Amino acid sequence: MLDTLRSAVQHDAVVCNYVRMGDATPENGGWRCEVADSCTCQSGVSNAKCIVDAAGPWSDRIPQSETS
Repeated sequence: MLDTLRSAVQHDAVVCNYVRMGDATPENGGWRCEVADSCTCQSGVSNAKCIVDAAGPWSDRIPQSETS
């Protein structure tokens, strides 16, 4: 897993831990994501080319997902 994260960073990805995505809206061929840092309680907006759901066995806790 760490190799995958390192490779993503080498390809200009931003990798975060303890960040919660509140909402994602399609915009300009990508995504506008509202995010919040669980450790610092800071929030903001991030733009993404794609979104990866890495919730694993907790995916049933994601509102409006196919597994909830």
